[in-house]
Parts: sequence; structure tokens; C-alpha cells
Amino acid sequence: MAKTIDCREISGLACTTLESALYTGIQMPMDSGNQMARCMARSLGVRREMAEQILPRLEIVHEPSPAPALSPKWHAQQIGGGLGATADIALVSILSRGKVKGPQPFFASIGRSATTGALYEGLARPAQGDDPGEQIQSRLQHAAVGATTFAVMGAAHDKLSTHLPALHPAGKGFIAGLAGGAVDNALTSRHTSAKEAAIDAYAFAFTGAALGVLHGKSEVGISKIREKAEMQTRIDTLQTDIRTDKVTGKLNRAGFDQQLSTELDRASRNNTSTCVIVGDLDGFKAVNDALGHQQGDLALRKMSDAISQVLRPYDSVARTGGDEFAIILPQTTLAEGRVLMQRLSQTAHIRMSNNSGQQYPVGISLGLACSRGGRKSAAALMQEADRQMYEDKKMRKASR
Repeated sequence: MAKTIDCREISGLACTTLESALYTGIQMPMDSGNQMARCMARSLGVRREMAEQILPRLEIVHEPSPAPALSPKWHAQQIGGGLGATADIALVSILSRGKVKGPQPFFASIGRSATTGALYEGLARPAQGDDPGEQIQSRLQHAAVGATTFAVMGAAHDKLSTHLPALHPAGKGFIAGLAGGAVDNALTSRHTSAKEAAIDAYAFAFTGAALGVLHGKSEVGISKIREKAEMQTRIDTLQTDIRTDKVTGKLNRAGFDQQLSTELDRASRNNTSTCVIVGDLDGFKAVNDALGHQQGDLALRKMSDAISQVLRPYDSVARTGGDEFAIILPQTTLAEGRVLMQRLSQTAHIRMSNNSGQQYPVGISLGLACSRGGRKSAAALMQEADRQMYEDKKMRKASR
């Protein structure tokens, strides 16, 4: 006859799991911290009775009563203990790295596993002995065993990940925990019989399983974060490409229009002045016709660099057409814009030459328009600057 499931038994096992998790994850670290504080007080000359009175032990969770090995209650205790230990180990791993940097796999490296194991076993576990010297020695021994045990777990997990990548993280952690438990038994020699040692290693494996799940969850979290960062990088790169002129590396027309709209909005909010300078190259067609498009592109790059050298760090330059440039001057009055345009007119000159040394000078005709508080639209600014630029170009041709 099939055995019926008693809900009270299931709820009792759940309570046992929770009790063991709280005892292992909270009460034991509290007891260890209290013990270290008392040890420090006694090292400073405080009598034992006084130290115990000043630093009383706070009991939040009672120690679970022993259960027969391999019984359902025993399994519930091991699962709860593994979850509590894993929570503490995760906290130790984070604190040992100085600051939280997002999820990190526990088994990311053998060195990290060993360091975390040493800190956890040396600090979060109560030590043996009443004398401060005995307690320090006990903690050092715990730390050494923890470093070795967790390093073995890390190495075993690494091998399993290499040879059995499809195995569930809990399975990898469980097997790694068995290996760690065997090493822990060998180092501490707690058991005389092989059966007791095997049961103890089996119990240790539940902590390994919980750590394996934590590792797997962290890997998934890191993978998502990395994918999100890579996606954002691709989006940023695409947006930059859309806004950038391929020849000069400066803004293109789309980037210029977007930047000008941003600056006019800012000027409207802050009631500041924004100026625009437009420029059209003089002599560029002769370079293209005589030297070819490669030299023409080189002339465009040289001219854009010459313009940038005159501008301030917060100004923006764009190539808006074939041989047309436009410059945004934020927080610039009309008088300041005229000074900058004059400097450009005097310095933005380049010369290209052919193999025989014949020179092809390239200059630039400029026009300026300004708007206070964003009162003029981008189109109106560009139209006014274009008109002034063509007047400058006529004057240049007339003076030749």
C-alpha cells in the first residue's frame, strides 16, 4: 500500500530547513563575532567574567537538535545549513573585494574560492578553546582548512564545467562539495570510520550545491549585464556613425542639426546667446579637378583640423555638405562670434600641391548669425549666416 503524504511532516521539514539556515547563516556568525570581541577584550586585560558581562551572547535561533543521519529531518538540516552558509560565503566574497561590483561567480577562480573559504572558515565559524591564544590558533587552522577545501571545490567545479558543461549548476556544485568534504575530513580527521567520513562529505555537498546554484545565477546575471553593455555600445557606436562625417570625423549634417537644436533649447532655458558660423571653401574645386578626390578628401580633413584649432573645447564643427562647414558657438555673444570668425578668416588656410610642386591654395568664406535666448529658429539662423557667407564670398572674389 502506498504511503500517504502528511502535510504536517512537509511543513515540519520546511521549518527545520529554515531553522538550520538561520542558525548557520546568522547565529553562528554572531557567536563567532561575540567570541572574537571577548577575545580582544581579554587580550587587553579584561577578566573573563567581565568580558562575558560586557559582551553577552545574543541567541536569536536555537541550535537545531541532532537528527539521525540520512533521515528526512537530517537532509532538511543539511539543505538549510548549506543555504545559510552560502549566504554568508556570498557576503564574505563581496566584502573581501572591497566594494560591490555586481554579481560575481563564486567559482570564477580557484584563488578567489580559496580566499573566500579562508575568510569564511576563519571568521564566521566559532573557534575552539577559551584562551585567546588557543582561539587565534584555532581560527588560523580553520582558515587553512577552509582555503584548501574551497580551492579543491573550485578546481573540481572548473573541471566539471570544462568536461560536463551541460550539467546543472547544482549538480556541479554538489559533486564539487563532495570533493571538498572529503578534503575537509582528511585535514581535520574528525571521523574514524569510512562511513562517518562519507556521510560528512555528503553533508558538505549540500553547501557545494547551493554555491553551485549561486555561481550559475551569478554567471547568468553577468552574461545579461555584459550583453546589455555590448548592446549599448553597439547603439552608441551606431548613433555616433549616424552623426559623424566619414571623411573628416566631425559632425555631419544630421549631427549638426541635432546639436544646434540642443544648444538653442539650452539658450532658451538659460536666456543665453548662441551663434552659428557657416563656411564655404574657396579653391576646393581646383584641388578636386587637378589632384583627384583623394587629395580633395585630404584637403577637407586639413581644413576641418585648421578650423578646430581656432575653436573652444565646447564649440562644435560639422561638415554639412561637399565643401561646406558649419560651426556652433554656445554661450557666445555677437561680438565674441565676430572675433572668432575673424580669427578663422585669418588662420583657416591650407595649401595642396601636385608632384611638380604647383600650389593650390584653399581658403574659406564665412558668415555669422546669432540668437539670444533661442528666439530665432535653427532654419532662420542658418539662412542669415548663409546670406552673410555669400556676401563674404562676393567680396573675396571682387578683391582678387
